[in-house]
Amino acid sequence: VLEQHQSIFLPGENQQSRIFLHQISYAEQQGRYVLIHFLDGTCQKYSIRHGELTSLLLAYPYFCDCVRGIVVNFEAVA
Repeated sequence: VLEQHQSIFLPGENQQSRIFLHQISYAEQQGRYVLIHFLDGTCQKYSIRHGELTSLLLAYPYFCDCVRGIVVNFEAVA
């Protein structure tokens, strides 16, 4: 089970943004950006390469790079 305090830090506009892993539904590549979709239905664009984000997320067994350009949080799949 994905613990509530597990998080990663991603570059934001003025500072790094802390993203809690349990809030991520999936992430997709969108040009030179990554769009992270959250469980509450919102999404946020980050200036990070998909490969960099994938390496951060795949360190956790709940995430899967199952389709090119998309990383899914299997804890969020119903």
